[in-house]
Amino acid sequence: IFAGFSVQLSISGVKDRQFGDIMKYDLIVAEAAGMSEGQHDEIDLMLASDDIALHMPIRYETLTKIAGRNGDRQEMTMIVPERTDGLADYVTLCERRSGKELSLDGDGCLISERLARLPDVGAGDTITVNDAEGNELTLTVSGITEMYTGHFVFMSADYYESVSSDIFLPNAHLITLCDGSADNAKAEASSFMEPGGVKGVVQNTTMINQIDTIVGALNRIM
Repeated sequence: IFAGFSVQLSISGVKDRQFGDIMKYDLIVAEAAGMSEGQHDEIDLMLASDDIALHMPIRYETLTKIAGRNGDRQEMTMIVPERTDGLADYVTLCERRSGKELSLDGDGCLISERLARLPDVGAGDTITVNDAEGNELTLTVSGITEMYTGHFVFMSADYYESVSSDIFLPNAHLITLCDGSADNAKAEASSFMEPGGVKGVVQNTTMINQIDTIVGALNRIM
């Protein structure tokens, strides 16, 4: 019973920490490849809406790595902000135990804590991943950031260009809404999907609902 209550309280606290203190943004809007100038202008107009509190251009990609006890294919979200000094308004990067704030520089990347456990790496080590085109990237880990859901890799634009053959070009936007409720986030996500230049929208409310489902099941069990 004691173990059950401990698990229940730990998981229920994750939601507030992950989506209140760490992830402050509500949406990631990814642009489609080959977007026309008119579609780009339409997205810019939507970003200027009074319903949006903050937005920032980023490079957004899905990286993969074979890791873990069973050698599974792990997917991780790579976020490369256009400006490193503004990222703190959207994501808190810090060490979990010490609370030390972490910054992005040109010498390495930050990876989430759960991701670091899979290949058992720490600050100063390297990790090899593959980008969406299958190109192999060797990344130097400069720090491990607190994160409880998903696998994440954060790096500066300068470091991205040093490890990739590509020039840094934003292809997505971090968005914080004035009204971050689940219903409004869903409505705003639907609005962004209407222009032809949007490839997809990632909502934090989806992960929040998954945690709520787990917590609700534990509540019934307890």
